[in-house]
Amino acid sequence: MCPDIELLSAYYDDELDPVWDRQIAEHVAACSSCSEKLSVFARLSDDLQELETPDFEASQARSWEIVQNARKVRPIAIWNRKVAIPLPAFAAIAALLVAAVGAGVFFTMGRAHQQSVVAPVAATTTQSEIAPVDFQVNNLTDLMNYLDSKDFGNNVTIQLPKQMDQLSIGKPQLIRAADFKRGQ
Repeated sequence: MCPDIELLSAYYDDELDPVWDRQIAEHVAACSSCSEKLSVFARLSDDLQELETPDFEASQARSWEIVQNARKVRPIAIWNRKVAIPLPAFAAIAALLVAAVGAGVFFTMGRAHQQSVVAPVAATTTQSEIAPVDFQVNNLTDLMNYLDSKDFGNNVTIQLPKQMDQLSIGKPQLIRAADFKRGQ
């Protein structure tokens, strides 16, 4: 029985154990089919040796040239002029513009919202009775001036308009400057 093609290939490449090598050599000497297969291996090996080896250095140089050309800054046409802007610089400029516009909108909306605050004030005249006072204020300074001009006792309730969007963090407190300094 003839050995399979992988075993014959290993024999040709001298990769077998010496015991197997001797047995295959005896078989090939007696078998013309296996001998023909070994001669095909020899012709293939000779043909491969005759082939030119590719020039890997030239191929590598061409590849690097393609990579370097792809990384170069390409000019951008602006008003019929070409201006070269590297991508990271362009991204940084765009981010700064977005941040500046966002900050402008934020501060503008904050001022517009602050000027439109109108809060009616309900004040306690004595400990037991509440007498609502309707007083329209436009900012906190007006409110503080009004509260300082009246003697409401200990409790003052301020109602903010219902249509205002507010962000509440913690428990709101309104403390006079004199009372605040006393706590230090």
